[in-house]
Amino acid sequence: MAVENCAICKNSINETCLECQANEISDNESCLISWGACNHAYHSHCISRWTTQKKNTCPLCQKAWNTVKTAKE
Repeated sequence: MAVENCAICKNSINETCLECQANEISDNESCLISWGACNHAYHSHCISRWTTQKKNTCPLCQKAWNTVKTAKE
C-alpha cells in the first residue's frame, strides 16, 4: 500500500515531520517512517507523540497500534 502523507502532521511521508522541521533537522535520514500492524504508516515522531499523548491506537482505523517496521521507506 502506497502512503503519500502522514495522517497526523499532513506532511509528505517522504519529507521531514513537523517536529524535525521545528528543530531545523533537514536530514530525511533521521526522520523515519513507522508501519503498524494495520498497514498504516506515519512519521515515527508523529505516531510516538500520538500514542503517548492521545491513545495507543492507529489514528485512521482505531485498531491497537503495534509498530511492525521502522525504516526510511
